[in-house]
Amino acid sequence: MENFIEMLVSDENAALDVYNTLGNTTYTDADKLTVDSIEEDAVCIRMEGDVAFVLADIGEQETTDLPGLSTRCILYATKAICAYLETMGGI
Repeated sequence: MENFIEMLVSDENAALDVYNTLGNTTYTDADKLTVDSIEEDAVCIRMEGDVAFVLADIGEQETTDLPGLSTRCILYATKAICAYLETMGGI
């Protein structure tokens, strides 16, 4: 496994559990779930006919207060989403 995110969704039933947890849903058909690698540290999980979630590894958890962390998270997530949309022909 390359990173924690890929390990988390490597098994289709585990990916379905992650999707259900994030979306507060109770889907049972893992065949309708798609997991796509976006970049080195991000994946997109989506359920047929429902929303998609982007999971990104933004680095180690810091133990000190970092005022810019939320901004960095937004930038990393935006970069990952844009890369995914480019692969899908969206932008």
